[in-house]
Amino acid sequence: MNTLEIIPKSKFLVAAALAGFMLVACSPKPETASEVAAQELIDANKKAEEATARADAAQKALDEAQAEQQAALAKTAADAEQADAAAKLKAAETRAANAERESAAAKKRASAAERQVATTSSSAYVEARPAAPVAAPVCQDCGTISAITPITVKGKGTGMGAVAGAIAGIAAGNQVGDGKGTDVAKVVGAIGGAYAGNQAEKYVRRDTVYDVSVRMDTGSTRTVRVDDATSVSTGTRVRVNGANLERL
Repeated sequence: MNTLEIIPKSKFLVAAALAGFMLVACSPKPETASEVAAQELIDANKKAEEATARADAAQKALDEAQAEQQAALAKTAADAEQADAAAKLKAAETRAANAERESAAAKKRASAAERQVATTSSSAYVEARPAAPVAAPVCQDCGTISAITPITVKGKGTGMGAVAGAIAGIAAGNQVGDGKGTDVAKVVGAIGGAYAGNQAEKYVRRDTVYDVSVRMDTGSTRTVRVDDATSVSTGTRVRVNGANLERL
């Protein structure tokens, strides 16, 4: 092997070594774990933003679809309401036409009736008679006072008069005779005094009541006894309610 063949190969080797050194020097340095994580976080955020954008686009498309669906439903409801209104309008027109026909028929009948009345009036005179008055129902408990009669009645004994009379009778019997005769006189005096005292008390406590005669609308007469007749007089209209009188 001569020297001329060796030199070019050496230059080639040197050039290759220089190229390898420059390649190593210019190549990027190995990244650390934190740098890798930061880069992954950036990539993840970017992907999340892209996903959010796609989700927003999908939601917008969904909203548009729902709006179109609601518009279609509203149009369907409007069409149904329009059809219902048309049907009601047609029914109303039919009823109006029927009413016009009935009105025309009624006018014809009225005209025929007028002609009939005119014919009847010209052929015969019918005398109008007033309707008989309807009798009002008769009140069974109502009437008019025809008389008021005061009545004096004995009062009720309380027992005090009898006690006082018995004591007076015993005192009077004590003045009669002696011994057993006096005892008998006391008993008789007590009985008689009690009776007389009771009657005297009733007389003292006597009272005045009033018998009110009422001529009823039915034609009969009733007499009602009341304690006070100052609110009524002869000719007063009253209603008989048991043992009470009610002014009308």
